[in-house]
Amino acid sequence: MIPSTAFLQQAATAVAVTVPPWGAAAYKIGLIKDAFTPSPSLVKADVVMADFTDSDPKDLNETTAKFGIDPITGDWLLVLTPPAGGWIWATPDTVNLPQTIYGWCLLNTAGTVLLGSDLIDPPVAVTAALDVVDLGSLVMRLPLIFLQ
Repeated sequence: MIPSTAFLQQAATAVAVTVPPWGAAAYKIGLIKDAFTPSPSLVKADVVMADFTDSDPKDLNETTAKFGIDPITGDWLLVLTPPAGGWIWATPDTVNLPQTIYGWCLLNTAGTVLLGSDLIDPPVAVTAALDVVDLGSLVMRLPLIFLQ
């Protein structure tokens, strides 16, 4: 059987409303400081988290699904709404510097399970006090192929 578009849209909607952070009390967004390649098989042990002062993962407290369909690819997009102040990390000192931030990841509440990741292009070199990492808008992309 080849599923119809209507079926795929219903399946995508069901996935979108159950994928973190929707329905979750709190997930976290963390910074990754070593080069990596995002993939569905990536696990927390495969990445090295940033460890400069104030680089702790930020809570993602979201209860309203913000998702839609990319009209070009058909992929489902899930927007990870930023906390007050945005997805911004600033280091107040030079502890554990320099480091280069290559990407970000979505973690479970305990910060032990990696649920998704993406690269920052270009990577951000954090070398001095008051350097900032600003992730801007974060979006999880669910390719249509995963829903077929």
